[in-house]
Amino acid sequence: MRVNIMFSLSLFCAFLLSGQHIWMKQAMAYDGPEYRIISATTEYEVRYYSARTVAQVRYRAGQSGFRALFNYISGQNMAAQKIEMTAPVLEGQILSMTAPVTKIADKNARTMQFFLPRGFETANAPKPTNPAVTLEDVPPAYYAAIIYSGFSSDRNFQKHHKLLKAALLRDGLEIIGAPIKATYDAPYTPPFLRRNEALFRLVWK
Repeated sequence: MRVNIMFSLSLFCAFLLSGQHIWMKQAMAYDGPEYRIISATTEYEVRYYSARTVAQVRYRAGQSGFRALFNYISGQNMAAQKIEMTAPVLEGQILSMTAPVTKIADKNARTMQFFLPRGFETANAPKPTNPAVTLEDVPPAYYAAIIYSGFSSDRNFQKHHKLLKAALLRDGLEIIGAPIKATYDAPYTPPFLRRNEALFRLVWK
């Protein structure tokens, strides 16, 4: 009986390890925005992000913009072109990064963004057929980021963006706009293997 239990445990551990390898390989295969770390503390990183292009959709709190964006990259565009999935997916109250200061007129409005793979700009990216999906060229900018694991729930996000904000204010850094949630992994990824981030855009001198 004990031998059977030990054998079952060994198989279960092997399954977890093989699954971890697949999930990590999948996450590492995703293209993502280029950035370099400008400075780092034990709590957060300050990053400089290069210019990228995003597909985005606005929706109301309690809803989701994921399906519209996933359909767009799956071929629901004027070129019927499939576009490679990238990471992370960004969510926030308002994610327009072209204005010097983000103003939130409607706290129930949300934005979700998918980064398009390198080489795409609004000029050459497939045009969405869904009018709710728009394209935007995002200029270079500085962001502070805190990394955390676990579920990408609003509760977990709120906990960490509050920790990040407190640390940034303590260190005398100027924040622009609302916090941004970045998720990197598929929903079936175990919580302890997930990478999530909370970010704030910064005025960096």
